[in-house]
Amino acid sequence: AGLAAGAPGGASTVWCVRVTVDRCRWRADVGQSLDTIAAIFGTNFLQLWQLNGEFVSPDDVGSESAVVRLGHMYAVRSTDNLEYLSVQFATTRASLEQLNYGMLPSSLAPKDFLLSLASSSSSLCVLPNACPS
Repeated sequence: AGLAAGAPGGASTVWCVRVTVDRCRWRADVGQSLDTIAAIFGTNFLQLWQLNGEFVSPDDVGSESAVVRLGHMYAVRSTDNLEYLSVQFATTRASLEQLNYGMLPSSLAPKDFLLSLASSSSSLCVLPNACPS
């Protein structure tokens, strides 16, 4: 919420703003390539290019309003936990947290079930590592 300065009579006005963020999406800046975006998310341009086949070149994602897919949406099940997802998708907790900001509590242990997410029919953005070392 924000306060409007200079309201008549010295009164304040409260404004509420709702922001909706699409998970698994990145709005590219002018001049960004899949390689620079991949570096932000700890992956490589080939994985992002596979998810975004409409781009002619990985060096040019088009206009400044181009939307880049960062992964797949995964429907969370009641038996899922972070350890399972990390193994299943060859990913890390850090990657899951970055792609799903605010959805995974820091107190969540690797083997804790994701019951709260499963019961609310939530999905997580997952970027599988297609080339684990």
